[in-house]
Amino acid sequence: VVRQNKQTFQNCHIHAFEKGGIPKKIRYDNVKTVVLRREKLPDGLTKNYYNPAFADFAKYYDFKIELCPRYWPRSKGKVEAGVKYVRNNFMIKYVRKNFMGGKSLKRQFVSLEELNENVFQWTEKRAHRIHGSIHAKPIDRWLEEKPLLGFPVNLPRYNTALLSFRRSTKDGLVQYKSNLYSVPS
Repeated sequence: VVRQNKQTFQNCHIHAFEKGGIPKKIRYDNVKTVVLRREKLPDGLTKNYYNPAFADFAKYYDFKIELCPRYWPRSKGKVEAGVKYVRNNFMIKYVRKNFMGGKSLKRQFVSLEELNENVFQWTEKRAHRIHGSIHAKPIDRWLEEKPLLGFPVNLPRYNTALLSFRRSTKDGLVQYKSNLYSVPS
């Protein structure tokens, strides 16, 4: 993707759900798309204020939002390890070797569509190898877990269109992108 906004974030989730299924819960870091703020209560507990748009999205696809504890990097090791694995094994090794003749990735441009297709091919190839820590093929492990996941088969896609709230002035005007528009009283 080329953006990190709410709409792109939710569309990435939808694509993942269609391909891999919907898990019962998903763990997130302190990303504003998911959690707006956290408040420590006097009894030591933490109250989370979720982004209402994302809370609605999670409710629609029936998964639980789980937040990593703040300032506790060990709680998200699997997430960070996955990012590091893709960066070190796809971006550095695969792309350089197959498309750049060993050159640096910094100033090379590859279209987003081409890059996504190559990620898909790389993922398919890596899914059929024996994984070092689980001593099994990831594709076999996924086939075991697949019946436990929900798939959005008859569920219409969630509407990820931009939702914007505005207040009208006493004269019945609404401001949007530096322009004023009249609205009914």
